[in-house]
Amino acid sequence: MPKPSFVRFLCRSLAVLDDELPRAYRAVADRLGRRSVAIRVDDEFVFVSAAGGRVHVSLVLAREPSVHLHTSRGEIRALVDGRRSLLDAMLEGRLELRGTVSDLIAFDGALMAYLHGAVRCPHFIELRDEYFKETPGRPTGAPAEREATEHVFRPQTQAT
Repeated sequence: MPKPSFVRFLCRSLAVLDDELPRAYRAVADRLGRRSVAIRVDDEFVFVSAAGGRVHVSLVLAREPSVHLHTSRGEIRALVDGRRSLLDAMLEGRLELRGTVSDLIAFDGALMAYLHGAVRCPHFIELRDEYFKETPGRPTGAPAEREATEHVFRPQTQAT
């Protein structure tokens, strides 16, 4: 059975954050500003950006990323569970992060807003447990089945 999707987890957790703690969701969008972030978790790629107070997640590159992040599902778990900081993960070689200093600071602010907000959302714990469970594929009954349109992946063609 395939591992649970990071992309799905990210979309669902952003929808939960928007529903349950909108000020934290807005803080994520505000701190990202006009930046685009390319995220690779194991073999999944996703692009995250913000505009108009909304966080957008896409499988298609819309604009050149300001920040590039590459890590593993296990390291995402350590960050989400608060067992390791972003800085520690980088220093230990568990996470690669590239960008200008100002872009990395903004990304760190957006990540902290996301993490601090997410742990305060009642349904985030269920999403986290579902994503990190050892035997993927079993339904957990998590109530956050809705994926807001801002977070749904719709393949787009790139302008040539």
